[in-house]
Amino acid sequence: MKIIIIIVLLSASNFVFSQTDKDNQFERKGFIIGAYIGSSVVNLSTTNQSNQTDFGFSFNWKIGAMVSERMSLLLVGGASSIYDYNGIGRVRKRGFEGLFLASQFWTSDKLWIMGGIGATADAPVFSDLEVDNEGEKNYYWGPGVILGTGYELWRKKKFALDIQSKLHFGYANVPEGRKKGLAINIGIGINWY
Repeated sequence: MKIIIIIVLLSASNFVFSQTDKDNQFERKGFIIGAYIGSSVVNLSTTNQSNQTDFGFSFNWKIGAMVSERMSLLLVGGASSIYDYNGIGRVRKRGFEGLFLASQFWTSDKLWIMGGIGATADAPVFSDLEVDNEGEKNYYWGPGVILGTGYELWRKKKFALDIQSKLHFGYANVPEGRKKGLAINIGIGINWY
């Protein structure tokens, strides 16, 4: 039910922000590079274990190219959510992450939507410098999808600052079983065109 409410709110905000600004035309062409930082909530469920919901930090990056005035093809990666892992061994931070081939489409001058498919990873985080055993270094992979929307708040020349929201769903096969995750993020992105 919460996901349906979030989707309705995102759709309503898309309608509100879909008005174009004719006085400030902004041209997107060529190569794209971007980064995002924000907060997240992730729900993780693992075979034979209780569900875990965690609030955390998220970041990602994207590189790609514009293929038309309104559409780009991208490689998107990063951590959808950093969470507290308390499975085998000690309590530590891990990331619910992904690497996706995606397409971003501008529905209006400043409003965009994005979708992609790729790989989900349950992975160690770089900030956890104390590694007790080799198993803590492992990356566990599985399929995943990403959906997102954003609105460009400020633009100057080839630079844009936007507010973004993303949804990442996927699973990875970890030692405890299959870990399914759903992360919802909101934050600020910077982009160069």
